[in-house]
Amino acid sequence: MFSCAFETMLPLAALPTLSVTFGLVACEVLTRLVPQTPGLSMKWPNDIQWCDAKLAGLLTETTSYKAQSTRAGPDRRRVVIGMGMNLRGAARLSEVLGRPIADWSLTGCRQPIERVVASLAQAWQEAVTWAESAWNPAQGFVGLATRFAHHDALTHREITVQDHGRILHRGRAQGIDDFGRLQVDTATSRVAVTAGDISVRPAAFGHAGP
Repeated sequence: MFSCAFETMLPLAALPTLSVTFGLVACEVLTRLVPQTPGLSMKWPNDIQWCDAKLAGLLTETTSYKAQSTRAGPDRRRVVIGMGMNLRGAARLSEVLGRPIADWSLTGCRQPIERVVASLAQAWQEAVTWAESAWNPAQGFVGLATRFAHHDALTHREITVQDHGRILHRGRAQGIDDFGRLQVDTATSRVAVTAGDISVRPAAFGHAGP
């Protein structure tokens, strides 16, 4: 487990999209370090999977503050990304939790874990810089949906969208948009699901737990 904090001037409206971006960037970095396929995928909004089994999870939080030298200026924001990844013990965890769990040893990566962490931290820092120049209030991060599609674990799968155990939507996942919102085709329409306390569980997986 580790976390990184970065300062950003991105508006609050961009932060949910940035959260999904951090997960995607992590998946891209880890994929480059793994020598074998099939391998890593991104389960929206913030889980990284190895062959449909959860390997890692991310959480992004933000705080606002006034810089000491610019009390009268605009609020600055600090974004904190926390990541937890199973390094070993997948078989035991799967047995205890009753659902597929993966660990990093299964990937065949021989890189020292400190290099893995450093690579993730550098990529997140670069993502913040990119996001500050790429954010478009009307379009989000242009190209985000296309990048995400290369790692999407849910596209074309039947899923349920839940919030605190209550089913909000049932349908077929159709990727994300450039705002990072999951697109779900229900029986009546396509809905855009935003990041938050909502969990998404492929119906084929059954009840996956928290």
